[in-house]
Amino acid sequence: MPADTLDPAFLEQYVADAKAAWRKHAQALSWEQKVAAIVRMREREAALKAARENSLFAEQCRRQLRRPLSDRIRFGFFRNPNPVRDQNVNRSFASLEQYQRFCEERYPEHYGYRRVPGAGRDDA
Repeated sequence: MPADTLDPAFLEQYVADAKAAWRKHAQALSWEQKVAAIVRMREREAALKAARENSLFAEQCRRQLRRPLSDRIRFGFFRNPNPVRDQNVNRSFASLEQYQRFCEERYPEHYGYRRVPGAGRDDA
């Protein structure tokens, strides 16, 4: 059974039982057997941790879904300020060339207002 489908309470009890059995029989084991047992316990503890994290994430999702839709929309978006565009200044341009030049000079490249080389109408 995959670790993500296991019940966390079951895994926790299983790990506790394994540790108790380890304490009981550790004195009779050889060094190699002790190392192998420690490796198995670490794998089980990792599976338990993953199951706990998955259940916490699922509970967080359930909590979010219990919120009203308006709150989910309000908290689901964030405002990304754009320093040049958010100056509340109306601009008008006499030509498309002036507008393109303005965008290239003022806006960062990641805004996507750059002209594509070779895509102009005069190049055809």
